[in-house]
Amino acid sequence: MLGILGLFVWMLFRPNAPAPWKILALILLFALEPFSVAVLNAGDRACPLKYDWILQSIDQSLGFTAFQFARLLSAADNRFLFEVYQSLSAAMIVWYGIHVSIRQGQPRKLLYAYLATFLAGPCLYLIVPAIGPRHAFALFPMVDPVVTPVPVVWKGWPNAMPSLHLATAFLL
Repeated sequence: MLGILGLFVWMLFRPNAPAPWKILALILLFALEPFSVAVLNAGDRACPLKYDWILQSIDQSLGFTAFQFARLLSAADNRFLFEVYQSLSAAMIVWYGIHVSIRQGQPRKLLYAYLATFLAGPCLYLIVPAIGPRHAFALFPMVDPVVTPVPVVWKGWPNAMPSLHLATAFLL
């Protein structure tokens, strides 16, 4: 909300600048959350079997699991990483704003990259539907689960494989 307020103030003092309008359009694009939720709910209904247990057994065979990594972090580290994880949309908007405002920026290409990533990602979620260790295993990260590598019926949005957060970080 503060970002939108800041854009309105910017537009008030620079009414002919095209950049604020483009940034505001991008923010409104992210406001289409109800549509996104409907798509994710459809993905959950289409793929009730989740592959978290198979992915966990692959992690265990590699010798270092997400559980072990998460236990290396302090509570403050976990809070910081969660805040970074939650701020991805804001980072995308800021990066787009930078591309709009700099001379050699390519905001159109960046917008197309965002669009391609967010159209392809949910489709790829349906290939290996998983919900991630935090949601699939109640004791994450305290105890490594003993799992049988089988798909499990689990209610939740498939959102783990591939990681759109990682894909977007590569775009940024």
